[in-house]
Amino acid sequence: MEVIFLRVYLPFVLLLVFPLLGFSQVEGNAQASSQGPVRATVGTFVFSRGERIALELLREEPCPCLCGPWEVRAFYVEDSSGGEVFRDDAPYPVPANRWLGTWDFRDEAGQALPPGAYTLIVETSFGRFQVRVRLVEERHPHGYSLATASVCGIEVLVYRLFTQEQNGAAVSLWKGERIMILLPGNPTTGYQWDATEEPGILERLREPEYRPEGKVPGAGGIFLFRYRARESGEGTLTLVYRRPWEGTPAETFSLRVKVRGFTWDT
Repeated sequence: MEVIFLRVYLPFVLLLVFPLLGFSQVEGNAQASSQGPVRATVGTFVFSRGERIALELLREEPCPCLCGPWEVRAFYVEDSSGGEVFRDDAPYPVPANRWLGTWDFRDEAGQALPPGAYTLIVETSFGRFQVRVRLVEERHPHGYSLATASVCGIEVLVYRLFTQEQNGAAVSLWKGERIMILLPGNPTTGYQWDATEEPGILERLREPEYRPEGKVPGAGGIFLFRYRARESGEGTLTLVYRRPWEGTPAETFSLRVKVRGFTWDT
């Protein structure tokens, strides 16, 4: 048995006036009874062609309920008709605090999917978390997406994802939106990614993190950087890959960031 509560804070007038402009703010708060599994749905987030999305699960500490070990058992995507269009082929289950789901709006064959509505589904040992997204040709300059869902202190975090291919790109965000940057590296060589320029318009979420890929010693892995758009303005985020004792970096990664101050935060 489960009980689900969703709260929508978007004023009704916006639903009538702005549906074509990409406005979409829904804040969901889902709860489940101790007799049944979690089932939480949050969205809709608006993404445009060429963008990528990242998801992770964060549990509040100390844990208020649903404590103990938990794991992610599957990650897949369905279209508006309920048909599966993508399934992560990584080995599952994965400890939930080590799981990261990424998607580039392509099917399993690597073909770009058409604009439309999609649901990202994360199956866990506690239940199911769903994130609704809408893919558009181009995100309207006034489009805005921000949503959160929490149950028993477990929250789904949604990021706009950037990798080495977006080095030097210009990024436009609304206050409150999150970005994640994934960069390959190998700390066993003495190199590591560090932030040398973090504009005040961005708030760092957690310290930079390194996750090895595979179990082979010295094989390298991925460095993770997480930020939240904090205030309006423009600036450049710069990360460098270097050895601490060397002045010249081997690689540099940067994003030109613009944050718009309009927000529907409640």
